[in-house]
Formats: sequence, C-alpha cells, structure tokens
Amino acid sequence: MSSSIEVNAEFKVSAFSGTICMALDVFVTDLLCYDLNIRRTGFSGTDSIVAHLVFYIMGRGILLRFLQAIMLATVSAALQHWWSLICISRIWA
Repeated sequence: MSSSIEVNAEFKVSAFSGTICMALDVFVTDLLCYDLNIRRTGFSGTDSIVAHLVFYIMGRGILLRFLQAIMLATVSAALQHWWSLICISRIWA
C-alpha cells in the first residue's frame, strides 16, 4: 500500500512540475516576442532580423511545449504501468 502512495505522490509532483514548466515556457516565449516587437526600429534590415528572431522564438516555444506534453504523458503512462518504465529507459538510453 505504501508503494502505491509513493508512486501516486511522485506522479503528482512530476505532473505539477511539468505543468509549471509548460506555463513558464509560454510566459517566456510571449514576453520575448512582445519585447522584440516593441523594439522594432523602422529600418528594414533591423526589422528583418527582429522578425527572424520572433519566428525562431515561436518555433522554439512550440517545440518545447510539444516535448513537455510528451514527457508528461510518458511519465503518466510509466507510473500507471510499471513495465513501460523498461521501454522508456531503453528509448532514452
């Protein structure tokens, strides 16, 4: 019984930290894009660089959210099915 409680508590902590990380990534991505957009100068060369940076930051933010969602789903599945821990350790090794 105590093993089940420990696994459940571990899952809750892992899910909470994953959710916090996803929320902070959204916040940082939005803040960086906003900050770069208000710093546009009106010069085409500089604005082009800023547009490329915003595109890069948005792509990075989307990729990180996707990877963190996969990680959360993987941890959830692994803690519910002990045999999947072996599969996950083989994939990431």
